[in-house]
Amino acid sequence: MVNFVMQALVVLLGLAPARAQLSPQTARQRIIDWIGPAGKYMGGCRTGTPGISAHVGRFDEVWAIPESECRKRCGGSPTCVAYEWVKLPQGYSRCEMHKDEVTHVVPVDGSFCFTKRVRHSGGVAQSGRPNWAMSPPARLPEPPAPPPPPPHPCASMLQPNKIVAATPECADLMGADLRGMNLAGTTFDTIDMTGAQLNTANLAGATFRMTALDNANFTGAQLDGAKIAGPLSLSGAEFTEATMKKSSLTDLLGMSNAKFIAANMDQAVLRETGESMGAIFDAAILSGASITATIFMGGSSFQGTNFTNAVMEIFECDGCVFSAATEFGGISGRELDFANCQMDGVDLSGLKFNIASFEAASLVDANFAGTRFLHSSFYGAKLTRANFAAAELPLTEFNLADVTQASFVGATLTESSFVEATIDKADFTGAIGLDTVEFVGNTGKAVGIPPSPPI
Repeated sequence: MVNFVMQALVVLLGLAPARAQLSPQTARQRIIDWIGPAGKYMGGCRTGTPGISAHVGRFDEVWAIPESECRKRCGGSPTCVAYEWVKLPQGYSRCEMHKDEVTHVVPVDGSFCFTKRVRHSGGVAQSGRPNWAMSPPARLPEPPAPPPPPPHPCASMLQPNKIVAATPECADLMGADLRGMNLAGTTFDTIDMTGAQLNTANLAGATFRMTALDNANFTGAQLDGAKIAGPLSLSGAEFTEATMKKSSLTDLLGMSNAKFIAANMDQAVLRETGESMGAIFDAAILSGASITATIFMGGSSFQGTNFTNAVMEIFECDGCVFSAATEFGGISGRELDFANCQMDGVDLSGLKFNIASFEAASLVDANFAGTRFLHSSFYGAKLTRANFAAAELPLTEFNLADVTQASFVGATLTESSFVEATIDKADFTGAIGLDTVEFVGNTGKAVGIPPSPPI
């Protein structure tokens, strides 16, 4: 009798051994297998009888998640029996978590369909809803990788010294992956290569003629002697660290937001490149380059660019950014426009320009010593502490400019004008032609200007 009472107390107080509370069912591990319906997974999920009826069925929809997350959500949903994941042409992804039994797939570009089969360790795979009293799900297995895409129909033409023309096979190379390929001497004629990936490709001596290259990527590519001839656009194209010695870029529609950062364009030709905003040539090498009829605007940047011995003609750079590290040594120029540019600390000493405009530019601490400028304008420019010592500046306009503490020692200023300029502490000692210079309405007191003769 005592033993019976003790056993009853053990049961009532929950003091039985732990293993006695576990059922065989709850000790098993839950595993999910992902299977293509009817043995196929490429396509859209459908219910019904294959070949007779095909219905989408009921499903929950989630946008912009990767396939792995779609699979995970279906695995964790008590109502999901299959999932379909698709990458749409617009770049969006869509996850469908199906609630009705999926029997087969139908052709849908970019779609993958997998049905959920639940089994337990030691058990047989079973369809339908899982028993959520089981242990947490194990790591979901990866679905089979999609097969590799077929070769591009133009692949046989993508070889050195070939002519790739606008044939049905080759007219569309949008986004084509040509990274690292040897395409030296190849001619691309009137085709669409928008967004093509040409990183580190060998394109030495290649020709791009009337070929769309917007957003194309030439990072690190070899383009020595290449010819890019329009009409075509390079907007958004990437040429960072590309080698482009003796290359030519001519008759372009523009190259807004293109990047030529640290590109080697030694002795390159840039001619008729259209109007470009936001182009970046920082640290690029343009030594010995010929730059003609080019227009840059909207914050285009040439910080640290090497223009040594370049020839510039009809060069307009409105609002561009230069730096003290930009190299101008030995360049020659005609009809140059640097209006509104940021050029603090630049060194333009010893240069010869015929008709140059620096209107409203910031040239604080700039060096113009020994320059020879004819018919130039610094209207409204900020020239604080600029150095014009021994410069030849006949017929130059400094109206409304700020030349505070600037040096014009020994400069030639014949028939130049400083109307309403700020000339405080500017030094004109030994300047030539001061008797022909127009000083009217000035602010501040300069050094070295002889007093006006009495009337």
